[in-house]
Parts: sequence; C-alpha cells; structure tokens
Amino acid sequence: NKVAKTPFEIWSGTRPSLAHIKVSGCEALVHREANDKLEPRSEKCYFTGYPQKSFGYLFYKSSENKVFDARRGFFLERISSPKRKVGAILT
Repeated sequence: NKVAKTPFEIWSGTRPSLAHIKVSGCEALVHREANDKLEPRSEKCYFTGYPQKSFGYLFYKSSENKVFDARRGFFLERISSPKRKVGAILT
C-alpha cells in the first residue's frame, strides 16, 4: 500500500516546505562580527546538521576545530569540493 499524502499534508491540507533542508557537509559562508571595516564579514564553515533545541543550523569551523550554531548562512550546495566526502567532517 502506497500512501499518497504525508501526515502533515493530511492534517493541514498543504504540502510541507522543504526549503530549509540543506545538503549535509556542504560549505557555507557564515556572518561574523568584524571589528574592522577591512576584515572579512563572513567565514567559510561546513554545514553539519540542525540544533535540537533552537532554530538555525550547526556549522563546523575547521580553523578552530569547533561546532557552533547560527541562524543564517549562505550555503554553497551546488559547488562541489574535491575534498568532500559523504558523511565525514572535512578538515
């Protein structure tokens, strides 16, 4: 038996939006606070997932070897990296 609609679609009458779903491991540019006008306003990180208790995204910053959450980021999903491996955090 194949179900034609998702439970959300049956309950609400509309199809769910998947616009916020991103490709795991893709590169992203995340806004950072700059003290100087000439410093870059964003830094390159890697998208790792979604936080459990807040809205936004989890990013991995390889230069500091840490994971942090941010509400927004510019995702470079369509640009493939030669170092990219499925399911692995890149260094």
